[in-house]
Amino acid sequence: EPILRGGRLTGGEYAKGHWIAPTVLEVADNTNPIMQSEVFGPVVPFLRVDGFEDAVAKANDSEYGLSAYLFTRDIGRMMRVSRELNFAEIYFNRSNGEQVQAYHSGWNQSGIGGEDGKYGFDNYLKKQTMYVNWS
Repeated sequence: EPILRGGRLTGGEYAKGHWIAPTVLEVADNTNPIMQSEVFGPVVPFLRVDGFEDAVAKANDSEYGLSAYLFTRDIGRMMRVSRELNFAEIYFNRSNGEQVQAYHSGWNQSGIGGEDGKYGFDNYLKKQTMYVNWS
């Protein structure tokens, strides 16, 4: 795929691994493996779409659903995305991650349950329920 920015291997202490500089790739279609994988790294695929409906359809054409981002001033479009997009977290007009007090999880094949906030404590607790009948 055409590399729009970055793409070079990093050196120094990272020379013996699969480390690359932050990279932007232009992909031709949504079947490209980078569009169908959950990539955690400094790699962003860029795919041209034919409008809002096409963007939502292509975003939903994945077995993953962790985070999505939309930059718009149209509150109607925000509400529509929140109904139609199959992602657990949707960020509007911001690029940084979740808040520690909020529920953080993924849908579909993304994640294994809730994290952060009061929900994150569940991973550290061993719960027990007791039922007693005194009659």
